[in-house]
Amino acid sequence: MRRSAHTFPVLALAALEKAIAKAPKWGKQMADLRHEMQREIEDKLGPNGVLVCPVFHRAAPRHGLHAMLHFLGFTYSGTFNPLELPSTAVPTGFDDGLPVGVQVLGARNRDVLTLTVAGWIEQVFGGWRPPWRLSA
Repeated sequence: MRRSAHTFPVLALAALEKAIAKAPKWGKQMADLRHEMQREIEDKLGPNGVLVCPVFHRAAPRHGLHAMLHFLGFTYSGTFNPLELPSTAVPTGFDDGLPVGVQVLGARNRDVLTLTVAGWIEQVFGGWRPPWRLSA
């Protein structure tokens, strides 16, 4: 309704944190699941592997209510944050004037690896460029 001083994702996170505090057993189960997912991904990646995946499921949505219609698109990038895995986003171009990109994911403490691979991808795609509407 645009009446809150806080964004919807912040309000949803606050509600989730309250629910976890009221259900410590469930909170522990979720923490255990997080650690299991973390280990599985790191086992697959090894010390020098990376995963390259989308940042979002489509071109960046416009801000405001339009972005809320695509709220599940954050799962491409939002999944790795709670797993404490480094991820570096790289712009790769535009779709209808809106930015698109990929993210490079690595194992914990392998930030230098994700940054290095992101640098290579950036070289191939030409790095950041202003949107066509700003460059005219």
